[in-house]
Amino acid sequence: MKRLPFPRPRTAGALTTALVALLCSPISAAAEPAPRQCQEVDVPVTINVAMPVHAHGTLCTPAGAQPSTVQVLLHGATYNSTYWDFPVQPERYSYVRAANERGYATFNVDRIGYGGSTKVPSATLTALAQADVAHQIVTKLRNGHIGPTAFRKVVLVGHSVGSGIAAIAASRYRDVDGLVLTGMTHHFSPTQVAQALLRDLHPVTLDETFRSKADPGYLTTKPGGRERLFYAPGDADPAVIAAEEKTKDIASVTEIADAYAIGFTTPITRAVDVPVLVAVGSHDAIFCQGLLSSPCHDSATLRAGERLYFSPDTPLEATVIHGSGHDIALSESHSRRAHATLLDWADRSVGT
Repeated sequence: MKRLPFPRPRTAGALTTALVALLCSPISAAAEPAPRQCQEVDVPVTINVAMPVHAHGTLCTPAGAQPSTVQVLLHGATYNSTYWDFPVQPERYSYVRAANERGYATFNVDRIGYGGSTKVPSATLTALAQADVAHQIVTKLRNGHIGPTAFRKVVLVGHSVGSGIAAIAASRYRDVDGLVLTGMTHHFSPTQVAQALLRDLHPVTLDETFRSKADPGYLTTKPGGRERLFYAPGDADPAVIAAEEKTKDIASVTEIADAYAIGFTTPITRAVDVPVLVAVGSHDAIFCQGLLSSPCHDSATLRAGERLYFSPDTPLEATVIHGSGHDIALSESHSRRAHATLLDWADRSVGT
Protein backbone atom coordinates (compact mmCIF):
# COMPACT_ATOMS: atom_id res chain seq x y z
CA MET A 1 0.00 0.00 0.00
CA LYS A 2 1.55 3.28 -1.08
CA ARG A 3 0.84 6.72 0.32
CA LEU A 4 2.22 10.20 -0.06
CA PRO A 5 3.14 12.00 3.13
CA PHE A 6 2.17 12.75 5.00
CA PRO A 7 21.96 43.81 -2.32
CA ARG A 8 19.86 46.20 -0.02
CA PRO A 9 17.36 48.50 -1.85
CA ARG A 10 18.51 52.13 -1.77
CA THR A 11 15.40 53.91 -3.05
CA ALA A 12 11.65 53.88 -2.43
CA GLY A 13 11.11 52.48 -5.92
CA ALA A 14 13.57 49.68 -5.34
CA LEU A 15 12.00 48.89 -1.99
CA THR A 16 8.52 48.73 -3.56
CA THR A 17 9.78 46.42 -6.29
CA ALA A 18 11.38 44.14 -3.71
CA LEU A 19 8.21 43.97 -1.61
CA VAL A 20 6.06 43.15 -4.64
CA ALA A 21 8.44 40.38 -5.65
CA LEU A 22 8.39 38.97 -2.12
CA LEU A 23 4.61 39.04 -1.82
CA CYS A 24 4.12 37.44 -5.22
CA SER A 25 6.69 34.67 -4.72
CA PRO A 26 5.34 31.11 -4.17
CA ILE A 27 6.01 30.97 -0.42
CA SER A 28 3.48 28.24 0.27
CA ALA A 29 4.93 26.00 -2.43
CA ALA A 30 8.45 26.47 -1.06
CA ALA A 31 7.28 25.47 2.42
CA GLU A 32 5.82 22.17 1.24
CA PRO A 33 7.86 19.08 2.18
CA ALA A 34 9.66 17.20 -0.55
CA PRO A 35 7.39 14.42 -1.88
CA ARG A 36 8.09 10.89 -0.77
CA GLN A 37 6.80 7.40 -1.41
CA CYS A 38 5.88 5.07 1.46
CA GLN A 39 4.93 1.42 1.46
CA GLU A 40 3.75 -0.64 4.43
CA VAL A 41 5.33 -4.10 4.55
CA ASP A 42 4.93 -7.23 6.67
CA VAL A 43 8.35 -8.91 6.70
CA PRO A 44 8.47 -12.65 7.48
CA VAL A 45 11.14 -13.36 10.10
CA THR A 46 11.75 -15.80 12.95
CA ILE A 47 12.55 -15.37 16.63
CA ASN A 48 14.33 -17.84 18.87
CA VAL A 49 15.41 -19.74 15.75
CA ALA A 50 12.16 -21.57 15.04
CA MET A 51 9.18 -19.29 15.74
CA PRO A 52 7.81 -17.69 12.54
CA VAL A 53 6.53 -14.14 13.02
CA HIS A 54 6.22 -10.98 10.95
CA ALA A 55 7.69 -7.54 11.51
CA HIS A 56 5.48 -4.72 10.31
CA GLY A 57 7.24 -1.66 8.96
CA THR A 58 6.98 1.26 6.58
CA LEU A 59 9.57 1.84 3.88
CA CYS A 60 9.75 5.49 2.80
CA THR A 61 11.96 6.91 0.06
CA PRO A 62 12.25 10.39 -1.47
CA ALA A 63 9.97 10.45 -4.53
CA GLY A 64 11.85 9.96 -7.78
CA ALA A 65 15.10 9.08 -6.00
CA GLN A 66 16.92 5.81 -5.42
CA PRO A 67 19.09 6.33 -2.34
CA SER A 68 21.74 3.72 -1.68
CA THR A 69 21.38 4.09 2.10
CA VAL A 70 18.44 3.03 4.25
CA GLN A 71 18.09 3.83 7.94
CA VAL A 72 16.41 1.09 9.98
CA LEU A 73 14.62 2.74 12.91
CA LEU A 74 14.17 0.82 16.18
CA HIS A 75 11.86 2.39 18.79
CA GLY A 76 12.09 2.06 22.56
CA ALA A 77 9.95 0.33 25.19
CA THR A 78 6.25 1.31 25.44
CA TYR A 79 6.54 2.94 22.00
CA ASN A 80 6.06 1.61 18.49
CA SER A 81 7.04 3.01 15.11
CA THR A 82 5.07 6.22 15.79
CA TYR A 83 8.08 7.41 17.84
CA TRP A 84 10.05 8.01 14.65
CA ASP A 85 7.13 9.25 12.51
CA PHE A 86 4.98 11.07 15.03
CA PRO A 87 1.48 12.03 13.84
CA VAL A 88 1.49 15.48 15.53
CA GLN A 89 3.20 18.34 13.66
CA PRO A 90 5.32 16.03 11.48
CA GLU A 91 7.32 19.01 10.21
CA ARG A 92 8.66 19.31 13.76
CA TYR A 93 8.49 15.82 15.26
CA SER A 94 8.81 13.28 12.42
CA TYR A 95 12.37 12.01 12.07
CA VAL A 96 11.22 9.89 9.11
CA ARG A 97 10.11 13.00 7.25
CA ALA A 98 13.36 14.83 8.06
CA ALA A 99 15.47 11.87 6.89
CA ASN A 100 13.51 11.48 3.66
CA GLU A 101 13.86 15.19 2.94
CA ARG A 102 17.62 14.82 3.44
CA GLY A 103 17.68 12.07 0.81
CA TYR A 104 17.68 8.90 2.96
CA ALA A 105 15.35 5.94 2.72
CA THR A 106 13.90 4.81 6.06
CA PHE A 107 12.46 1.52 7.23
CA ASN A 108 10.48 2.32 10.36
CA VAL A 109 9.78 -0.91 12.22
CA ASP A 110 7.27 -2.04 14.80
CA ARG A 111 9.52 -4.41 16.71
CA ILE A 112 8.12 -7.87 17.44
CA GLY A 113 5.42 -7.59 20.10
CA TYR A 114 4.62 -3.98 19.21
CA GLY A 115 2.29 -2.10 16.86
CA GLY A 116 1.34 -4.10 13.80
CA SER A 117 3.95 -6.82 14.32
CA THR A 118 3.27 -10.30 15.69
CA LYS A 119 2.35 -10.51 19.38
CA VAL A 120 4.20 -13.22 21.32
CA PRO A 121 4.41 -14.33 24.98
CA SER A 122 6.54 -11.88 26.95
CA ALA A 123 9.02 -14.53 28.12
CA THR A 124 9.99 -15.31 24.52
CA LEU A 125 10.77 -11.69 23.75
CA THR A 126 14.36 -10.80 24.62
CA ALA A 127 16.71 -8.14 23.32
CA LEU A 128 18.79 -10.93 21.77
CA ALA A 129 15.75 -12.15 19.85
CA GLN A 130 14.96 -8.61 18.72
CA ALA A 131 18.57 -8.11 17.61
CA ASP A 132 18.35 -11.25 15.49
CA VAL A 133 15.18 -9.88 13.86
CA ALA A 134 17.01 -6.62 13.12
CA HIS A 135 19.76 -8.66 11.46
CA GLN A 136 17.20 -10.50 9.31
CA ILE A 137 15.68 -7.18 8.24
CA VAL A 138 19.10 -5.76 7.35
CA THR A 139 19.80 -8.82 5.20
CA LYS A 140 16.46 -8.54 3.39
CA LEU A 141 16.98 -4.82 2.72
CA ARG A 142 20.41 -5.50 1.24
CA ASN A 143 19.02 -8.30 -0.95
CA GLY A 144 16.10 -6.24 -2.28
CA HIS A 145 13.46 -8.32 -0.49
CA ILE A 146 11.81 -5.28 1.14
CA GLY A 147 10.60 -2.83 -1.48
CA PRO A 148 11.96 -2.45 -5.02
CA THR A 149 15.56 -1.55 -4.10
CA ALA A 150 18.55 -3.56 -2.93
CA PHE A 151 20.21 -1.08 -0.58
CA ARG A 152 23.98 -0.89 -0.60
CA LYS A 153 24.31 0.69 2.86
CA VAL A 154 22.27 0.20 6.03
CA VAL A 155 22.37 2.27 9.23
CA LEU A 156 20.75 1.08 12.46
CA VAL A 157 19.16 3.93 14.43
CA GLY A 158 17.91 3.06 17.91
CA HIS A 159 16.20 4.80 20.77
CA SER A 160 16.41 3.68 24.42
CA VAL A 161 15.80 -0.09 24.57
CA GLY A 162 15.88 0.04 20.77
CA SER A 163 19.44 1.37 21.08
CA GLY A 164 20.40 -1.58 23.25
CA ILE A 165 18.99 -3.90 20.60
CA ALA A 166 20.77 -2.00 17.81
CA ALA A 167 24.06 -2.20 19.74
CA ILE A 168 23.69 -5.97 20.18
CA ALA A 169 22.77 -6.48 16.51
CA ALA A 170 25.64 -4.36 15.17
CA SER A 171 28.11 -6.11 17.49
CA ARG A 172 27.00 -9.70 16.86
CA TYR A 173 26.34 -9.60 13.12
CA ARG A 174 28.60 -6.77 11.92
CA ASP A 175 26.47 -6.22 8.84
CA VAL A 176 25.70 -2.49 9.02
CA ASP A 177 27.50 0.62 7.81
CA GLY A 178 26.68 2.88 10.73
CA LEU A 179 25.14 2.82 14.20
CA VAL A 180 23.16 5.56 15.98
CA LEU A 181 22.34 5.14 19.68
CA THR A 182 19.94 7.69 21.16
CA GLY A 183 18.44 7.82 24.63
CA MET A 184 21.16 5.64 26.20
CA THR A 185 24.62 5.73 27.68
CA HIS A 186 26.82 2.99 29.09
CA HIS A 187 27.33 5.02 32.30
CA PHE A 188 24.16 5.21 34.34
CA SER A 189 22.85 4.56 37.82
CA PRO A 190 21.04 1.19 38.08
CA THR A 191 19.29 2.49 41.17
CA GLN A 192 18.02 5.57 39.33
CA VAL A 193 16.84 3.43 36.41
CA ALA A 194 14.96 1.08 38.74
CA GLN A 195 13.37 3.97 40.63
CA ALA A 196 12.28 5.70 37.43
CA LEU A 197 10.79 2.56 35.92
CA LEU A 198 9.01 1.52 39.12
CA ARG A 199 7.58 5.02 39.50
CA ASP A 200 6.18 5.31 35.97
CA LEU A 201 5.56 1.76 34.67
CA HIS A 202 3.14 -0.92 35.81
CA PRO A 203 2.01 -4.36 34.58
CA VAL A 204 -0.49 -4.35 31.72
CA THR A 205 -2.93 -6.16 34.01
CA LEU A 206 -3.43 -2.80 35.74
CA ASP A 207 -4.05 -0.90 32.50
CA GLU A 208 -7.52 -0.72 30.95
CA THR A 209 -6.14 -0.51 27.41
CA PHE A 210 -3.92 -3.60 27.50
CA ARG A 211 -5.11 -5.89 30.32
CA SER A 212 -6.93 -8.21 27.91
CA LYS A 213 -4.33 -8.00 25.13
CA ALA A 214 -1.07 -9.13 26.73
CA ASP A 215 0.25 -11.35 29.50
CA PRO A 216 1.45 -10.03 32.90
CA GLY A 217 5.08 -10.09 31.76
CA TYR A 218 4.43 -6.95 29.75
CA LEU A 219 4.54 -3.42 31.19
CA THR A 220 3.19 -0.06 30.08
CA THR A 221 3.28 3.47 31.46
CA LYS A 222 1.05 4.67 34.26
CA PRO A 223 -1.24 7.66 33.66
CA GLY A 224 0.99 10.73 33.61
CA GLY A 225 4.11 8.61 33.56
CA ARG A 226 5.21 9.39 30.03
CA GLU A 227 5.80 13.09 30.62
CA ARG A 228 7.76 12.43 33.84
CA LEU A 229 9.84 9.63 32.36
CA PHE A 230 10.56 10.82 28.84
CA TYR A 231 10.64 14.64 28.89
CA ALA A 232 12.55 17.43 30.59
CA PRO A 233 10.44 19.70 32.80
CA GLY A 234 8.67 22.26 30.64
CA ASP A 235 9.79 20.62 27.39
CA ALA A 236 6.76 18.44 26.60
CA ASP A 237 4.27 19.57 23.98
CA PRO A 238 0.77 18.95 25.42
CA ALA A 239 -0.43 17.80 21.99
CA VAL A 240 2.40 15.25 21.87
CA ILE A 241 1.62 13.93 25.35
CA ALA A 242 -2.06 13.57 24.46
CA ALA A 243 -1.15 11.65 21.30
CA GLU A 244 1.31 9.49 23.24
CA GLU A 245 -1.44 8.33 25.60
CA LYS A 246 -3.45 7.20 22.56
CA THR A 247 -0.58 5.50 20.72
CA LYS A 248 1.43 4.12 23.66
CA ASP A 249 2.45 0.48 23.58
CA ILE A 250 3.81 -2.18 25.93
CA ALA A 251 7.22 -3.66 26.79
CA SER A 252 8.43 -7.09 27.78
CA VAL A 253 10.17 -7.29 31.15
CA THR A 254 12.64 -9.82 29.73
CA GLU A 255 13.44 -7.54 26.79
CA ILE A 256 14.14 -4.56 29.05
CA ALA A 257 16.31 -6.63 31.39
CA ASP A 258 18.20 -8.14 28.46
CA ALA A 259 18.82 -4.77 26.81
CA TYR A 260 20.22 -3.29 30.02
CA ALA A 261 22.26 -6.36 30.98
CA ILE A 262 23.87 -6.84 27.55
CA GLY A 263 23.42 -3.74 25.44
CA PHE A 264 24.00 -1.09 28.11
CA THR A 265 26.47 -2.55 30.59
CA THR A 266 28.84 -4.88 28.73
CA PRO A 267 31.61 -3.97 26.27
CA ILE A 268 29.90 -5.98 23.52
CA THR A 269 30.10 -2.87 21.34
CA ARG A 270 33.89 -3.19 21.14
CA ALA A 271 33.17 -5.45 18.16
CA VAL A 272 31.56 -2.55 16.26
CA ASP A 273 33.92 -1.34 13.55
CA VAL A 274 31.69 1.18 11.73
CA PRO A 275 30.99 4.86 12.52
CA VAL A 276 28.93 5.36 15.70
CA LEU A 277 26.96 8.30 17.05
CA VAL A 278 25.71 8.43 20.65
CA ALA A 279 23.15 11.19 21.30
CA VAL A 280 21.39 11.87 24.58
CA GLY A 281 19.42 14.66 26.24
CA SER A 282 21.08 16.46 29.15
CA HIS A 283 17.92 15.99 31.25
CA ASP A 284 17.39 12.31 30.48
CA ALA A 285 15.64 11.05 33.63
CA ILE A 286 16.71 7.44 32.98
CA PHE A 287 20.38 7.72 31.98
CA CYS A 288 21.58 11.11 33.17
CA GLN A 289 20.31 11.41 36.74
CA GLY A 290 21.42 9.91 40.04
CA LEU A 291 25.15 9.95 39.33
CA LEU A 292 27.78 12.04 41.13
CA SER A 293 29.32 12.84 37.75
CA SER A 294 26.75 12.83 34.95
CA PRO A 295 27.90 11.50 31.56
CA CYS A 296 25.49 14.01 30.02
CA HIS A 297 27.25 17.14 31.26
CA ASP A 298 28.62 17.90 27.81
CA SER A 299 29.51 16.16 24.55
CA ALA A 300 33.19 15.73 25.40
CA THR A 301 32.34 14.04 28.72
CA LEU A 302 29.83 11.75 27.03
CA ARG A 303 32.31 10.74 24.32
CA ALA A 304 35.08 10.07 26.85
CA GLY A 305 32.81 7.77 28.84
CA GLU A 306 31.51 5.95 25.78
CA ARG A 307 34.98 5.49 24.28
CA LEU A 308 35.69 2.81 26.91
CA TYR A 309 33.00 0.61 25.34
CA PHE A 310 34.22 0.84 21.76
CA SER A 311 37.39 -0.15 19.97
CA PRO A 312 40.00 2.63 19.72
CA ASP A 313 39.66 2.28 15.95
CA THR A 314 35.88 2.83 15.91
CA PRO A 315 34.95 6.29 14.59
CA LEU A 316 32.91 7.53 17.57
CA GLU A 317 31.01 10.79 17.97
CA ALA A 318 28.84 11.83 20.90
CA THR A 319 26.40 14.70 21.32
CA VAL A 320 24.46 16.01 24.31
CA ILE A 321 21.23 17.78 23.37
CA HIS A 322 21.14 20.37 26.13
CA GLY A 323 17.69 20.95 27.62
CA SER A 324 16.14 17.78 26.18
CA GLY A 325 14.87 14.79 28.12
CA HIS A 326 14.98 11.10 27.18
CA ASP A 327 12.95 11.52 23.96
CA ILE A 328 15.22 13.79 21.95
CA ALA A 329 13.22 13.22 18.75
CA LEU A 330 10.02 14.51 20.40
CA SER A 331 11.42 17.34 22.50
CA GLU A 332 9.25 20.44 22.07
CA SER A 333 12.23 22.79 21.97
CA HIS A 334 14.99 20.55 20.65
CA SER A 335 13.53 17.94 18.26
CA ARG A 336 14.69 19.74 15.12
CA ARG A 337 18.20 20.08 16.48
CA ALA A 338 18.19 16.37 17.40
CA HIS A 339 17.04 15.39 13.90
CA ALA A 340 19.68 17.60 12.30
CA THR A 341 22.39 16.18 14.58
CA LEU A 342 21.63 12.62 13.49
CA LEU A 343 21.36 13.50 9.81
CA ASP A 344 24.48 15.68 9.74
CA TRP A 345 26.40 12.77 11.25
CA ALA A 346 24.94 10.40 8.63
CA ASP A 347 25.98 12.77 5.84
CA ARG A 348 29.55 12.88 7.16
CA SER A 349 29.91 9.25 8.10
CA VAL A 350 27.83 7.19 5.66
CA GLY A 351 26.15 9.33 3.00
CA THR A 352 22.92 8.82 1.10
